[in-house]
Amino acid sequence: MKKTKPDFKFEKKWWKKGYWVIGVDEVGRGALAGPLHVGAVCFPAAQLRKVNLFGCELASRRTSGSVSPRSPSESEGSLRRSLARTSTSLTNLLSPENKKQIEKIGIDDSKRLSAKKRETLAKLIREQALAYSIGQISNREINRAGIVKATQKAMRKTIMRVMSKISNEVIKESENSSYLFSKLPIYHVLIDGFYLKYLNGIGLKNQTRIIKGDRKSISIAAASIIAKVERDQTMIKLHQKYPIYNFKRNKGYGTRQHIHAIKMHGKSGLHRDLYLRKII
Repeated sequence: MKKTKPDFKFEKKWWKKGYWVIGVDEVGRGALAGPLHVGAVCFPAAQLRKVNLFGCELASRRTSGSVSPRSPSESEGSLRRSLARTSTSLTNLLSPENKKQIEKIGIDDSKRLSAKKRETLAKLIREQALAYSIGQISNREINRAGIVKATQKAMRKTIMRVMSKISNEVIKESENSSYLFSKLPIYHVLIDGFYLKYLNGIGLKNQTRIIKGDRKSISIAAASIIAKVERDQTMIKLHQKYPIYNFKRNKGYGTRQHIHAIKMHGKSGLHRDLYLRKII
């Protein structure tokens, strides 16, 4: 059976309706040790024009229209104060050429890529994305709350950071142009739904669960890649503190060598207690 790569099929459905689409995926859920990482990525919708920027109503500064934009000192002001501005210009990214570039760079499920390829793609994703964020939940939080609740918490935080970055950029574009945006963007989230039926806290109508989404949606696949690269780098650093478990090689997953080390030396402060019940 021919291996198919992810595309923008799911994103296009929501782009056409005026939504900003965010893909989200987790990495490290099945590991015996270390944090769980979550990636969230929003690519620009190539086919939507600046004058109808993703469903945001526009009002000219020069004329008095029926639309009354909110003052930047209101809800938008808190975003400006709490978040660093993104360096990406929204208008520079809204082009068909950008979309074609993204489709051609070879984004795929992170598990089907070599470490070197993932690192190369992660750099390109960060350059091409409108906004992205990587979050993590520690093994202590996983031990306390359980993997499902911990994953949900990490996903919500990471998604909200992406939303805030984009909203902040919309404010900046409004301030630097002859237009004001009367409302912040509306979002739809694509979730890799292997084991999460839905994500609490963002509304059922605002999300689509896609089984094996990292093999179908470019946004989800991109999220999995940046999260995987970040988590691998984290585990390599943690190997220096706990070399007997060989984290630089197994990345915290339950390889035969890793399980043997746990049985010989006991668990470390990085291990997930619930995962070790059948081992020690």
